Amino acid sequence: MKEPITMPELTDTMSTGRLMRWLKQVGDPVKSGDTLAEVETDKAVMEVEAFHDGFLAGPLAAIATDIPVGSAIAYITDTAADADADAPASPEEPAPAAAAPVPPAPPKATPVPATSAAPAAAAGANAPASPDEPAPAAVAPVRPAPPKATPVPATSAAPAADAEANVPASPEKPALAAVAPVPPAPPKAAPVPAKKVAPAADADTASTKPGVQQAHVIQAAPASASSSGVRASPYARSLARDLGVDLEKVAPGPDGIVQPAAVVRAFGQPPAPNLDAGPSYRMEPLSSMRQAMAKNMIACLSTPTFRVSARVSIQKLRETAAAKKISLTVLIARACAITIKDIPIFNAVYTPDGLARRDRVDIAIAVDSPDGLITPVLRDVGERALAELVGDWHTLRDKVKHRRLAPQEYQGGTFYVSNLGMFPAVHDFDAILPLGAAAILCVGAESDGQASFTLSCDHRVVSGADGARFLQELGKRLSEVDALSS
Repeated sequence: MKEPITMPELTDTMSTGRLMRWLKQVGDPVKSGDTLAEVETDKAVMEVEAFHDGFLAGPLAAIATDIPVGSAIAYITDTAADADADAPASPEEPAPAAAAPVPPAPPKATPVPATSAAPAAAAGANAPASPDEPAPAAVAPVRPAPPKATPVPATSAAPAADAEANVPASPEKPALAAVAPVPPAPPKAAPVPAKKVAPAADADTASTKPGVQQAHVIQAAPASASSSGVRASPYARSLARDLGVDLEKVAPGPDGIVQPAAVVRAFGQPPAPNLDAGPSYRMEPLSSMRQAMAKNMIACLSTPTFRVSARVSIQKLRETAAAKKISLTVLIARACAITIKDIPIFNAVYTPDGLARRDRVDIAIAVDSPDGLITPVLRDVGERALAELVGDWHTLRDKVKHRRLAPQEYQGGTFYVSNLGMFPAVHDFDAILPLGAAAILCVGAESDGQASFTLSCDHRVVSGADGARFLQELGKRLSEVDALSS
């Protein structure tokens, strides 16, 4: 028995995961809870665990590939003998070669297809009745040549009428004209297959004939490929033509087919740069983290944001942090949390249903990483002891370094802090306000004992006066170094 190992949904926004490496090989014994592989999500590299005891079986998904959530990446079998990497097909999915082509009907068998029964019935109705000829003329073992041409629909019965007029009926070849495959239409015949004329010839019984049902399925429009090789559903292709979207620049779904929703998303995106106008280049695929960053930044641009700045004295705070070997950024985050307790509107967030006022201050701090910006979150900063916050921050920084942050460790911040003060050339800057917060504080480099603090705020939640009061109160908290660092 094979148990599939599927790509897990490790974050709320995860639709695909990038398989980074396998920690087990085919045939290795595994226990429930063992780590099998590493997967890169939009923010970190996480582990895929086994949920069954057994042996790892193939086929193993290829590394460095994006795999849709829920897709099988490997299997677990009960015995080592069943762990075969070269046998991906299950017993319920036999190889296509097992399906033999339908053989042609033998001469002695004369079943009449449903699609040609209607013309044959029409011929019998118009021919003179004979006591030697059974009523269903189409299924009689031998039928004599009719004395005169039978008036039948031109598109399906004309070839049969010609055959009957030119070839005498023979006992060795009973009613071949009724069962033989329809030959290619001669120039005078209409180019319409006989099975598509049957509904018109017998409209009252067309819905009960299997052949007619099949004709409707054949006429259904499947996903088609353009001259450039892009596969898209018919509606997606029509929508792209109406909106002026180039299908070659639209990302297909997991099945390789462009869907209408992807066309709509592409229509709302800004135009891509014209790389052909510049020098030669090489294309580097985006990591999952950078893809998530790009989507989040585009979404953040819809927030109505204003900025307010102030010069704040931090010299004494910096000296104290260095003496006690405490992160200056953690001290600033703690001062922000205490200030938010006095001005709680900065812990709210706008929603279409109203302002969501959070009961706890969780500070997200921007950290530079090789893969891009990430914001680990310190929880309940206003109420916990400084020593606990410092310990948590060291743990979070270590996880960032080794790309081991879990989603609950970088999501849900209610206020953001970004400190670039370690770069002496950066006097001040402002940041894009992340979704889910009312403000983000940007800290520049110290100059003459002061640093520039810039607050980017959501104008739907706070006003300019609120921002000014916040910076003024924060400056006071930062000057109370002993209380802040104890």
